[in-house]
Order: sequence, then C-alpha cells, then structure tokens
Amino acid sequence: MPVMLIILIAIGFVVAVVAVVFAAVRLYIPWTPALLAMGVACGFLLAVWHAVRVLSGLGGGDTIRPDRLYLPPGRGRVRDFAWPHYLAGQVMLDGTAVVDRTMGDVRLLWRLLLKTAPRRLTRWFDEGAGRITAQVAGLLLGLLVAAALAGATVGAALGATFVLLAMGAVALAGWAGGILVAIPLNWRDVLVRRVRHASAFCPACHYSTDVPAFRCPGPVHVPAGAALHRDLRAGSSGLFRRTCGCGAHLPTTHLRAAAVLDAVCPLCETPLGRDAGMRTSVRVVVAGAAGAGKSRWAADASRDGGQSVLDGPCPLIRLAGRHRHGPADILLIDPPGDAVTDPRRHDEVRALHAAHAVVFVIDPFTLPKIARTLAGPQRAQVDPALGEGPARDGYDAIVQLLDSQAVPLSRLPMAVVVSKADLLRRHPVGRTLGADSAGIRDWLSDAGLAHLILAADREFGPVRYFAPEPGTQADGALPWLLSEFSVSLAPRSARPQEATRVR
Repeated sequence: MPVMLIILIAIGFVVAVVAVVFAAVRLYIPWTPALLAMGVACGFLLAVWHAVRVLSGLGGGDTIRPDRLYLPPGRGRVRDFAWPHYLAGQVMLDGTAVVDRTMGDVRLLWRLLLKTAPRRLTRWFDEGAGRITAQVAGLLLGLLVAAALAGATVGAALGATFVLLAMGAVALAGWAGGILVAIPLNWRDVLVRRVRHASAFCPACHYSTDVPAFRCPGPVHVPAGAALHRDLRAGSSGLFRRTCGCGAHLPTTHLRAAAVLDAVCPLCETPLGRDAGMRTSVRVVVAGAAGAGKSRWAADASRDGGQSVLDGPCPLIRLAGRHRHGPADILLIDPPGDAVTDPRRHDEVRALHAAHAVVFVIDPFTLPKIARTLAGPQRAQVDPALGEGPARDGYDAIVQLLDSQAVPLSRLPMAVVVSKADLLRRHPVGRTLGADSAGIRDWLSDAGLAHLILAADREFGPVRYFAPEPGTQADGALPWLLSEFSVSLAPRSARPQEATRVR
C-alpha cells in the first residue's frame, strides 16, 4: 500500500510538471516573436537616442581640439591653430561614440541578466521541490527576457549601423560638395596671382613666397606662436571662413585674407603689410662687373620714383608701379660685385633667388678693342670712369649665381645697358653706336662681345639693348622690362616725394 501511494504520487507529480511545462511552452512560444520584435524596436530606438544625445553635445565624448592638431613650423608638416570643420574629423569620433554607448548599454543589460538569473534559480532550488512550479516559471521568464534582449541586441546593431550609414552619407555628401566649392575658390587665388604676377618678398630675410602668413587679430593664443595662419585655403578648416583656436573668425582664401589681415613673413615674421602676396611684384636684378655703373643706373631709376631704400649687404630699391589690376611693387636688387663673385659671400645676395628680370650693365671702356683705340688725351679723359673688370666675367658670375639658386634663366627678360654712353659718344669709336636695340647689339658684337651676346640670347628670355644718357636710365630699359609683366611706373603725382631709408 505505501509503495502504490508513492508511485501514484510520483506519477501525479510528473503529470503536473509536464502540464506546467506544456502550459509554459504554449505561453512562451507565441510570445517569443513579439518579444523579439519589441526588443529590436527598443534597440533601434536606443541607438537613435544616443545619436541625438551625442550630436547635440549632451552625450559627452571626445572632441577634436585645435591645440591637439596644431603643428608649429620646424616639425615637418605645418598645421594651423584652427578648429577643423565638423565633417573633417569630428563626425568620425561622434559615430564611434554612438556605437560605443549603444552597445555598452546592451552589454550592461546582458551582464545584469546573466548575473541575476543564476542567483534566483539557485535560491529557488534551495527552497525545495515544493516550489518546482515557481522554478520552471522563473526559468521560462528568464528565457523570455533573454529573447527580448536578443532582439534588443539585433536592434541596437541595426540602429548603430543605420546611424553610421546616415552620418557617413552626410559626410560623403559634405566632402563632395566641399571639394566642388573649395577647388574653384583656391584656383581663384592661383589665377589671380598669375594674372597679377603677385608674390610676397621679405625685405629683412629676403625670403620670397607666393603665400605669406597672416596674423590672427584675436587677443590670446596658446601655445605661443599660434597666432600665425600659414594656410588659409578653403578646405578642412572651413570653406568661406575658419575659426581660430582663440575663437576669432578669419576669412578663407588668400585673396580675401590679404585685404583684411596683416601679412607677415613666414620665416622671420617681419610685417609685410596688407595685400602682400596678392599685389603685383616685379624684382629686377641689376648686375655687371665692378665699376661698370650699375649702382649709378639704380640710383637714377630711384630718383625717377624711388619709394624706399633698404640698406644692407644687398641694397634694395623699391619703386611704385601700376598694374592694370592695381598697384605694383617694383624692387631693384643691387648686389655688390664682390659678393657675386665670391662664393663665400653668396649668402649676402640670397635675394637673387626671387629675380624676375635682369639689367646687365656694361662699361664699354673695359672692352679691349675699345680701350686700344683710346690713346693719349682721349684715354686720359675716360680713365676716371673705367670699370674694374671685363664684362664677360661679370656676366658669367651673375649667370652662375642665378643658376646656383635655381632661378629659371630662360623665363627672365634681360636688358643690356651700355653705361657712360655720353662719354663714349664724345670719341670717334662711339659715334657708330646705334640708337636702337639692334644697332647697339651690333656695336657690342663688333666691339668684342659677340660670344656674350650669343650666350645671353641662348640662356635668357627676350634680350634688348640700351645706351641711355645719365639721368634717363628709367626711360628705356626699365619701362621695357616692366612691360613684360604688364607693369608701368606709377605716375609722378602718385609717387612719394622722398625716399625713406629703413633697415
């Protein structure tokens, strides 16, 4: 009897367990798809919610700051102290932050489930077999929650993928549109510089560049030296304006920046004034053998409109000029003859690397053929004016120096000037000196400079010949050279009355 009772009780217990399990499974199976769908929707909304928080700035996250991107000169690539455009990098950090926060919440929910469910099941089993129904129900409930979390995981992954794809599409569209806008803006700068023949030249260190640096007018810049912006092209820091790290707004493109910002030399930070790099600039090297009269020629040109004389190892004379698009700077570079011929002093004449044209001055009385024709009283009349070196030596020295500084000689026009023409024409040997370029060229060829003339025609661009009277140096050679760049000397009424001498 007791055995039969135990068997019946056992059978009843098994039937009850099977009934409970069957009922639970019937309850679990219909609810699983719904829970999965609900979990997918919640996971997707979780990703979108994190995206809204991150993009609005409420979700924290890493930020690309100008001080982290700033690269000062001397460390390879230079990067200005400016805030980058959102699509230039911050969008990638925000996309990463959305994924990290979304999947972080999903991992937290799974961690809670996996830690809580085993504890509760263990406690229920410890309470005895009388609670088997609660144990089965708890197990099935955990499976339902796991199904919902599985759906949430899938939904979160889909939501994060959707957010990344959306941000990527916006970034690609922004980059494509930005490139289409930036290319014309930057090419406009290049075309303006070419049309105007514009560049910047530092009178202190003699550095020449197409694009100077511009100083931000903002009050505070940390780190030190970050106030200079060396690359204001439309690009990753902004298309029409950029924001300096100090908060000041600066125009992009060098054409717009040159009109409102102070330009400085990128190397020594010497102020260059407004419109530097966008104002027409023509730099003329005045060369010749020592004593040939090149400094006299430059002085006469300066009296016809000198704006400033910059003293130093290599004197510079600045003249006021006009281009059809605005004012022009004309710079006469008068290198000392000793510095040209002495390689140890070439650093003193590094300004020659920026040459656009050459004036080569020849003293006719140093030509052996001419000197031999002068005898007695005639030679005594010209002895004080004789040069100290032959013309060919001076020509070879200036050609070698320009070539060593990588100056494209074939692009440089050259004006060959016969100095002391007034003295030459007083003697029979100079009465055949022509008045036009062809006549002067033939006279120099007959006087023994045929090889120099052929070399000049071969190595330089257009070459013309002049024999001006003293005091009229700027009335022939200089206007012709300037006309090669569509530049003319400024009207006398627009020129300064006196030259200002500065260091």
